[in-house]
Amino acid sequence: MTATPLRTDNVDSYRYFGDPVYTYSLAESIEDGFLAPHRVRRVVLSPDAHGWSPIEGEVDRYGREVPAGLYGTGEFERVVSLLDRTKAAARHLTDYLRRTDPMANTIVFCVDSEHAEQMRAALAEANADLVRRHPDYVVRIVSDEGDVGREHLGNLIDVESATPVIATTSKLLGTGVDIPTLRNVVLFKPIGSRVDFKQIIGRGTRLFPDDDKLSFEIIDYSGATALFEDAEFDGVPESVTTEEINDEGCGCSWRRGGGARARVWPG
Repeated sequence: MTATPLRTDNVDSYRYFGDPVYTYSLAESIEDGFLAPHRVRRVVLSPDAHGWSPIEGEVDRYGREVPAGLYGTGEFERVVSLLDRTKAAARHLTDYLRRTDPMANTIVFCVDSEHAEQMRAALAEANADLVRRHPDYVVRIVSDEGDVGREHLGNLIDVESATPVIATTSKLLGTGVDIPTLRNVVLFKPIGSRVDFKQIIGRGTRLFPDDDKLSFEIIDYSGATALFEDAEFDGVPESVTTEEINDEGCGCSWRRGGGARARVWPG
């Protein structure tokens, strides 16, 4: 039994065991009321839309000169680190949560542990008022955190615990964790594997009617939802919204649904 449909990633398993005798898709399980449907919010940050080039002599956080060139989404946080880009995403995500539910459980998947810490700090800064009231409002959960991270994870899973609300991570929470109240899955790293993508998205599919959690949002800053769109197996999102935002985390959006597309300006 496998939770992953046939793709190049797992073709050896199919070759060894043979074709499945029965397939039950995510779309069917949603239709039958066992799992939560989702909405997609694709967010294009300014450096991702137009590329980013260093000025002559510009250095990175380690004091090393950044090589000249035009950098794009796949290189951010791997080749070059743009703190302003991280802060823009944090402000945009904060604005979204303030408009919907600032206490909605959210996981932000980052490139690596260091990027997860940068995003945690940026979100803490953007939500300073909530952090004053709830010191663990936003935390980083990565393997480097040890016992502290395990405690944060236990509280995040516990449906009776009010905090943490937002957790930043890299790989640790991508599989094997059950967070019934998770309402927002945030993709802030390039994803190169369909299997990894489905495992990450699967964190949000749990239904929890006791807390009125009947659906979830995928907030995608990396373009992965377009790259791995799979309507046949995953079903069609309830809605798809595309936004391009500036360095301040503001911009306009285009909502797709029911065959129509409308431009929406914030405020």
